[in-house]
Amino acid sequence: MTKSQRKLERRLKEVIYHAEEDRKSVVRLQDLVDKLTAKSKNYKLQAEEAEENASINLGRYRKIQHEVDEARERAEIAENNLDKMRLQQTGK
Repeated sequence: MTKSQRKLERRLKEVIYHAEEDRKSVVRLQDLVDKLTAKSKNYKLQAEEAEENASINLGRYRKIQHEVDEARERAEIAENNLDKMRLQQTGK
């Protein structure tokens, strides 16, 4: 074998080695991309669930707030009626 052939073989082995390392890197990176995509989908699902829960809780809050307002109004009417009755009792 000549010197140039050995040099070319050595260079070929280096190129093959680097190509294999690059392929391994691509596989690792693809694995990371897949994992990150899965995490992203999971976070998106969690965010959607949190938004749904927030919406439900806001609806409940508004309903309870409406009920509280109505109860206050009824209590005020009852107090006014009680005051009127007391005035009528003292006026007799």
